[in-house]
This record gives sequence, structure tokens and C-alpha cells, in this order.
Amino acid sequence: MNPTPIKMDVADKELTIVWSDGHTSVHVYSFLRKNCPCAMCKGETGLFGKVYLPPTPQVIEDIKPQGFGQVGSYGVSISWSDGHSTGVYTYSYLREISQCNDCKSESN
Repeated sequence: MNPTPIKMDVADKELTIVWSDGHTSVHVYSFLRKNCPCAMCKGETGLFGKVYLPPTPQVIEDIKPQGFGQVGSYGVSISWSDGHSTGVYTYSYLREISQCNDCKSESN
């Protein structure tokens, strides 16, 4: 599910996305940063299938995005105030981790 057109509103502590189905989801920045999907934050699978998990990132509660970048037609990259910028947040991932009640009930 992609936002159409991409409508992302940046506020003081949260990102709001309006989706193509009319739903609006709100993502608190500290939650987004703690759930960065990159291999450095979430781990990765090695050559023989072993999963390497990094230590949990220490995220300050008042973290803010410094910039957003479009990644193809499927997601965005976020440059964070702590210097981290390697995560690609796909639209499906952003919808999946939305903390609103409607999105939570869709995933169950």
C-alpha cells in the first residue's frame, strides 16, 4: 500500500503519512529510529544462514530526521540527527509498524 501521492508531513516529534486508501498513520520519530530496518540495526544473515544480531541501538527520545530521500517507488530513506542514515523504510514496512489502532488490527 503506497501513499498516493506521497504525502508525508513532518512535525516536531512525528511523521504523518496519508495512504492511498485514505488512512492516516502517525509515526513517532524515536519509534521509527529504534525500528530502523537496516542490517546494522536489525542484523543480517551470514553465508551459512547464521543470523548476526547487533546490539540494540541507543536512541535518544528527542531524535529528529535531518532529511528524507525517495528510494525508488517503494520507500524512503531517513537521515537522523544521530548520524545514522542507512535504513530504507519501505512503504509496506511503514504501514506494518504503524502504531495506530486501525493498522494494528489489520496486522492481526
